[in-house]
Amino acid sequence: MATKSDRTVPTFCVQAFHTKGRGIEPEAPTAADDEAHALRLGERLATRKAGVVVLRHDSDPSLGDFDEPVVIAIHGRVPPIFQDLPF
Repeated sequence: MATKSDRTVPTFCVQAFHTKGRGIEPEAPTAADDEAHALRLGERLATRKAGVVVLRHDSDPSLGDFDEPVVIAIHGRVPPIFQDLPF
């Protein structure tokens, strides 16, 4: 019998932010193939965006079980909510 960890699937996402007035605004998130790809994409976007967050999200789609996102990297200016997520 498979355990939850056998079915857990990590997904990786890069969330960029651009400046709008005095604040920042999110752009559409970008999916990455794996952690290394997400980190490279985050570093590349950080050179031209106000801020970037690289996230991992573990889930078990067969059970509809989704863990809280984990921050892998932060570059630049991002909303405070990302400071509260686990690293």
